[in-house]
Formats: sequence, C-alpha cells, structure tokens
Amino acid sequence: MNTAALQNSKNNTAETVISARSLRQVFSTRAAGTVVAVDSIDLTVKRGEIIALLGPNGAGKTTLIDMILGLTQPSGGTRRSARGGSADRWPAQGPDDSRHGRDDCGAVPQAH
Repeated sequence: MNTAALQNSKNNTAETVISARSLRQVFSTRAAGTVVAVDSIDLTVKRGEIIALLGPNGAGKTTLIDMILGLTQPSGGTRRSARGGSADRWPAQGPDDSRHGRDDCGAVPQAH
C-alpha cells in the first residue's frame, strides 16, 4: 500500500466513497423458505481504504458486494456513492445511476 493510501485509511476526515446503511437482502426459496442473506449491514469506505470480506460459504459476502456495486436490488437499506449514485432507487433512474458503485470501487472476486 502506498503512503498516501495508508495515511487516508487512518484519517477520519478522508472523503467517504461508499456509504451503506441497514443493507438487507432476503430471498425466498422452495427448499428453505425465507433466507436472510444480509441482515442490516452498515459500512463506510473512505478514499484510499482497502477492505476485505471474510466468512464461510453462504454468509452473504457476494450478495453484499453486488448490492454495493449496484448490481442487485437490496430488500432494504440504502447505498450511496461519492459521485451521487444511489442504489436505493430501483430500477436505475437513468443511464448513469446504476454505474456509480462500480465507478467508486473495484471488486476482485476469488477465482479457483
């Protein structure tokens, strides 16, 4: 990590690039009934920070990333980006709306 990114990660005044509040995702399945994949997650990511999501299979990591990137409609909660994009409006309210989460962060999925 470069020095500027390290300093930003320690600096509480750094610009917030992703803000998620009470994100929730509930799925209905025939086999299991109602499954809560993500339950009221709050997350703030500031410019220069690097985060990782760790947990067992089925913990909701991919679902959370999809909601933050604006790829999946959350069952509840809000997500905002530094560029003004909002994933709490579904469907997207114009050509730029759903793109904002992907512009503000990068996601590197694990490959096998």
